[in-house]
Formats: sequence, structure tokens, C-alpha cells
Amino acid sequence: PPDPEAAFTAELAKVTARTEAWEAPDMTGFRAVLPVDELETDIFRLLASVWRAQGKPALRVWNMHRWEMLDAYDEPSTPAPPEPVEVHLMNNEWRAGTINLTNAEAEPMRVHLRVTGLPGGDNPPYLKVREVLTVGTRHFVPVSAALPDAPRDGDDYLITIPSGMTRQVWLSFKPEDLPADTYTGRIELTRAAGGTQVVELKLVVYPLRFPDETTLCLGGWEESDGDHSYGITKENKAAVIEHLKEYCVNTPWANGPSMWPAQVDEQGAIKLPVDTTRFDNWIRLWPKARMYMVFLNCGDSF
Repeated sequence: PPDPEAAFTAELAKVTARTEAWEAPDMTGFRAVLPVDELETDIFRLLASVWRAQGKPALRVWNMHRWEMLDAYDEPSTPAPPEPVEVHLMNNEWRAGTINLTNAEAEPMRVHLRVTGLPGGDNPPYLKVREVLTVGTRHFVPVSAALPDAPRDGDDYLITIPSGMTRQVWLSFKPEDLPADTYTGRIELTRAAGGTQVVELKLVVYPLRFPDETTLCLGGWEESDGDHSYGITKENKAAVIEHLKEYCVNTPWANGPSMWPAQVDEQGAIKLPVDTTRFDNWIRLWPKARMYMVFLNCGDSF
């Protein structure tokens, strides 16, 4: 709108100057989750001010396909209420639905989330609720991909939406023994400042069961034999492997050092002893693996 445009233009000039003078912060304890610092917080806060000047509600609830790319500043294209969330699955199978929450307030917004009406009571045990964090990358293209569990506040899940941003909520279901049927429930979203919005939920359970162990060999270069690959450390390795197994990963990968360097004599016989400690320790972490994969990275020699 034209009335506040001059004020917004002046504020934009300030954050532009701050952006041009920006220097990389100390990396100690740094997390690449948007907003990453005070400047980025103020840029998103300015966007929230524009949304308020346009008469948009403090909290907008909307949805999109769960695999569609989402930017932190995305907003719904229409003011229409969100479509019902619909999830189709078998028992023992992970499936998810999503909703998006857009905050036009000047400060972070906290929203209590509760799923009601499904078998098992409110927020049933076969449901996991996760906040989708927008994370910066080395290519300077942020992605909304990280899925940490949403914190609990009493019986509810607590979702925090920074000012001027959209946060997606990932609702993951894995029932074990629900009778095949169509179940209807509600996703209740209550702001700390008051007021509740409701999104309808439909859970369709088919008369099939996903197998406990799959014939598909599933892996993904996690290189869990070491303590320094792709963010795996001594402290988090056990949790990472447990998480991968929960999602049917059964073909782990190791790096070259796990395939021990052996000395060979002139007749081609291996000189003993050979140290297989790293390989043995890795195998113990995956006792039920269907295959063990090793990336030797040989280069020009073997």
C-alpha cells in the first residue's frame, strides 16, 4: 500500500547497508538455521511488517504437497482455508502429511499443536510431529529439509515460527495394528496469544502390512564406519544408525580405510597379521544388514 511505502523503503535501505557491511560471524556454536543472525532476523521482520500493512492475518495456515520445495518467505497464494490433510498407508509403514504456518507478527510466534479424534487419543503414539527447519547450504541456497522432533509442552507439541517466515510442520504416522478403515480427526493449532485454527485430517489405513524387513537394499553413503564423515561423530553415531534402521536402511556404507591395507608377498599371499578392527566394529553396528558396501576410492591403483 502507498501510505507506509516510504517508511518501508527507508527501513529497506538500512538493512541493505547492513547487508553490504556484513562480516561472517564466529563459527563457534554456529547453526545454519534461518534466521542465522540478527540481521537476517530483521530482514524477515521487515517482511512481516509488509504483510501486516497488506492486512494479512497474524497467522496463516495453509498447505502444499509435502515434497514441493518451500522457501522460508513463501506465503499462500489465496486467503482460502487449508485443504484437509489426507494420509494413506498400511500398518507398519511411515507416511506423512504437512501444513504450513506463516507468521506476520513482529516477534516469533509459538503455536500449540494437538491432533484429536484419531484412535489412541490426542496425539496418538503412532504419530511423530516434526518442525521443518530451513537450513543454509554451502551453495547459499537455503532448503527446508531438516526434520527435528517438535518439542512438547505438556500434552501438546510446540511449534515456533520466526517473524516473517513460514514454518512447515511434518506429521509422520506409523500405526502398528489399526483396523483397516478411514479415520477422521483434527489438527488443532492454538496460539499462545489466544485463538485456535483447525485443519481437518483423514487417515486411511489399508488392509495390508508393511514388512518388518524389506527385500529392497536401501542405503545412502552414510559411511558409519568412521567418526568424521557427513556429520557423524562419536557422540551421535548410535542415534544416527538407530534412526536409519527405523526407516528401513539395511545396506550401510563404509569408507576405504575399513577395507584394511594388507601387505602382499611376491607370491600374492597376504602377510599376517592384518588389523581388521575398524571393519569388525562397523559390522557389529549393522548385524542384520542385507549387504555391506565399501567405497574404496582407489584412484589409479588397486
